[in-house]
Amino acid sequence: MRARALVGMGSFVVASLVASHEARAGVFLGAEFDGGAGFDMPPNTSIGPGFLATLGYRFGLGPVFLQPEIQGGYSVFPGAEAPPHVARILGGARFGLGGLVQPQVFAHAGGGFTGAPGTGPAFDGGIGLAFKLVPIFSFGVQGAYNVVLDTGDATMKWLSFGVHVGLEF
Repeated sequence: MRARALVGMGSFVVASLVASHEARAGVFLGAEFDGGAGFDMPPNTSIGPGFLATLGYRFGLGPVFLQPEIQGGYSVFPGAEAPPHVARILGGARFGLGGLVQPQVFAHAGGGFTGAPGTGPAFDGGIGLAFKLVPIFSFGVQGAYNVVLDTGDATMKWLSFGVHVGLEF
């Protein structure tokens, strides 16, 4: 009987942390700082840093949210003679739970520039986990698969892992 009461209390605490407290909408500003590990890159490239800025509008839909967003970012992969770099502008959406603990999925498409002769379409998709301990500020971690299909022969693919922060108004 005592174990059943503890399980019930634990379930209530987890549900309280995950559940949304109110449905609302507002502007979202975010920043991501990543490390990217390329797997379709020029020889001798190593893990490199990246940055992504996000502007979105978050719609609170009860216990979940939907966030259409645009992003701009830059990544560099040191080690090659001319280090490859990528600049991207993307549009897409993020979907997740809207409580204190916010697991989420996201996908974007747009354009990218690899520093080679051409440009091409860019895509990403991934997962994240954010924590919103105060009403307007969130922070967390994310991982994504990224690709820029350059019209030349400089197509780049990499995995990125990092941290993010956000402000919601």
